[in-house]
Amino acid sequence: MTAFGDTLLNIAQTLDVGIALVTGAGVGAGLLSWLRRRRHRRLWRLGNPSDVAICVATSTATDTGRYTRLATGIGQVRALAEIHHSLKVAYGDAVDPALYMSESMPAEALRKDLILIGGAKNNAAAARFIDAVKDQVGAAFDAEDPNLIIVDGTPYPAETADGAVTRDYAMVIATENPFCAGRRAFLFAGSHTYGTGAAGRLIREQLVRRFRFLPARFTMLAEVTVDQHLDLVLRPVVMRKQAGER
Repeated sequence: MTAFGDTLLNIAQTLDVGIALVTGAGVGAGLLSWLRRRRHRRLWRLGNPSDVAICVATSTATDTGRYTRLATGIGQVRALAEIHHSLKVAYGDAVDPALYMSESMPAEALRKDLILIGGAKNNAAAARFIDAVKDQVGAAFDAEDPNLIIVDGTPYPAETADGAVTRDYAMVIATENPFCAGRRAFLFAGSHTYGTGAAGRLIREQLVRRFRFLPARFTMLAEVTVDQHLDLVLRPVVMRKQAGER
C-alpha cells in the first residue's frame, strides 16, 4: 500500500473510533435519561399526565379593598418546585398541571389526579383528603392541633426553641384518589413551613433515588433538622406500604 493509502487508512480508522465514541456516549446518555425518567414515573404512575390538579395551601388572604388576594407560603413554594421538576422529568411536555389555591379550588378538580401541598390547617382540600383516607394510609393530623402529625397512632410533635422551629416533620402520602376511582392522589405536608418544603425534597433525596421498588401506595414520614431557618437534614422515620399493597 502506498503512503497515501496508509494515510487514508489511518484517517478512516480514526473516524471509526471517533464515531464509536460519540455513538457510545449518545447511547449512554440516552440510557441514563431513560432510567431517570423511569424512576420518576415509578413515583407518580399517572394514567393521564395532561389531566393533573395541584392544590396549594392558602396561607394568607389579603383584602386589597377591591378584591381578596390569596397567597401561599414559602414551604409550599419549595415543595411545588420539587414536584414540578419531578413531573417534567417523568413526562416532559405531556404534563401540564392546573394549579389551584385551596380556598378557590373547584370541586371538579378533586376528581383529577390530585397533588395536595400543605396540611389540614391551611389546605381545606388536604383536610378532606386525609379525613377520607386516614384509616387506609395510617396517618392523620391531630384534631385539636392540626400541626401535629400522627402516623400509626404515634404522634410526632415538632420542636421549637427561642421562638424558632428546631425540628419539624415532613410527610408524603401516595394513594388512590378517594374522590374519583382510578385516579391517583398525593399529599406533601409538614408540621410547619420547613416540613412542607422538605416533603418536596423527599422526592429527590429519597423516593426516586433510594427505593428500587417503590410501592404504588405508601406513607412516608421524615424528621427535619432545622438550623438558622434552613431545613438541613432529612431522616426518614417511617416508610410503610398501605393496607392491601403488595
